[in-house]
Amino acid sequence: MSHFAAPFLSVLFILCSLTHMQVGVADVAPIFPLDRIRFPTPGIVAEQVKFWKKVFYHYPSHTVLIHDTTRPGAVIDIIDFKVWAQKKGLKMPGPYQRQKICNRYTERYQKGIERFAKYGLRAEKFGKIEKRLLDVYRQKRAYLEALLKGQVAIRSQAGLADEFIVAAKRASGYLEFMEHEFLRHQVPPHITRLAFVESMFNLNARSKVGASGIWQFMPSTGKLFLTINRYIDERNSPYLATTAAAKLLRQNYKALKSWPLAITAYNHGRRGIQRAANRVKSQKLDAIIEDHRSPSFKFASKNFYAEFYAAASIYNRLLAEGFIERQRAPNPVVAISIKSPMSLSHILKQAKMTLPQLKKWNPHLRRGLWSRFRSKKLQQKTTVFLPNSKRHLIQKVASLEAHEKYTL
Repeated sequence: MSHFAAPFLSVLFILCSLTHMQVGVADVAPIFPLDRIRFPTPGIVAEQVKFWKKVFYHYPSHTVLIHDTTRPGAVIDIIDFKVWAQKKGLKMPGPYQRQKICNRYTERYQKGIERFAKYGLRAEKFGKIEKRLLDVYRQKRAYLEALLKGQVAIRSQAGLADEFIVAAKRASGYLEFMEHEFLRHQVPPHITRLAFVESMFNLNARSKVGASGIWQFMPSTGKLFLTINRYIDERNSPYLATTAAAKLLRQNYKALKSWPLAITAYNHGRRGIQRAANRVKSQKLDAIIEDHRSPSFKFASKNFYAEFYAAASIYNRLLAEGFIERQRAPNPVVAISIKSPMSLSHILKQAKMTLPQLKKWNPHLRRGLWSRFRSKKLQQKTTVFLPNSKRHLIQKVASLEAHEKYTL
């Protein structure tokens, strides 16, 4: 053993499992009451939350809701593709075909909206689509006025109820660590449920615009907190990205003094939300959604907080109803930070692990490192995760210059 290894070992084992953080499951409330801290859902936000609760709980992925983009109470139609296929004697349509069918529906409804703007209430005589629109929009006077002025835009939203249950089960291996990491950075643990909105706790989530990982960091934002280069992309580590998400949310809150705004800023950007608040002269999310006009402040940003709140509520409901259970992470891991350059081949040899085993715990190490660059030395401060089952071998790895990564 080298002369520096022993002092480091006393602080090395800061684990991602709460078992080894001296925090047991009993110490963590299994269901966080959302009203314990101030997460207001007034006005338009409350209507948005109701809509997203339906999406997350009542409607599975084979259904699609056609709805008003700014008036959540106006759900115009619900397409059940299982029923659609049965009626036509066809197989269940795939995603591409479903989208084409949805587009035809929305185009027909949009034509009906244009007729109401042109002909007023007389447009009802054109057919079933127009009658359906009138039935939906006459529920509220403001809705009807918008329809008659042609100030209505619609979109389709696939149901997520079945996918949400799968995601909630997938989350069980990470939520304990995430909650404590958020608490460590003075972020309410409820906000860990934002990962449902970002990725449905899918570690392999990648967006068309370049966001990656469970917390869907864009490269530009990710580089503020994480290492992203040719060989390493820490956005894809559920542990490292969680720490980064907690830091970003805390910074948002310090600047905006409001959790609803801090959460919305996670999607829209801190400066964008600060600019919006200044323009409408209000720190209330409701006012910003209703009064702020910007080409970049669209449906996703306007609904981001409501999606989070609905996801947190539905997760609580699934727990209470027994659909899912809170579980301790089944495989605790040890985080080590390399102090001197070290190759993956060297770590594999010293930890007596196979490549697939090590790869499982380190999705932030890019593909090349697992093949032709396996002998390339990882640079100082690179974080590598090892299963706690290898704890008895960590001392040997530590002697090769590993040290504490996390402090709690």
